[in-house]
Amino acid sequence: MPRETKYSVDRLQGSDKNGDHISLWCEGFFSQQCRLENQKRAAQKAKNDLLEQLKAREKLEESHLLEQDTARELISEASKKSTEALQQGQGNVQSVKVAQVMLSAGNEKLNAAAKQLAHIRLKKEKISNKLHQQKGKVQNAEGSAATVPTPRTKKRKLH
Repeated sequence: MPRETKYSVDRLQGSDKNGDHISLWCEGFFSQQCRLENQKRAAQKAKNDLLEQLKAREKLEESHLLEQDTARELISEASKKSTEALQQGQGNVQSVKVAQVMLSAGNEKLNAAAKQLAHIRLKKEKISNKLHQQKGKVQNAEGSAATVPTPRTKKRKLH
């Protein structure tokens, strides 16, 4: 049975609370390299989180664009109904009122969707800016990991 040292394989590896693999051998020569690996991993995770947020905002934007299209169709239909009702004469007051209600509902829905869409696009732009910054951090972490000097080995005396 091999003896256990502080650098044994089972002590060198573990996982954090998210289940990510982490190195526990951040001592001595390897501490700088370990810190850089952890920084790189954290930057990559933040980048992935921002990408997920961006995808969610894009889906939300798409749904609000569909809602705007629906509101425009409602407004178009309401204007057709009001035109038809006005051409038929005064005996069709009920149709004019219905068209008017449809028109106001369509306008309200269109305005609400436009406001929400503007808000979503603003958030999306902020997330894109953060993502751009995070990509720079990931590249810096990768670049600095490449410049870490390898530890020197001890010279052995030959007898």
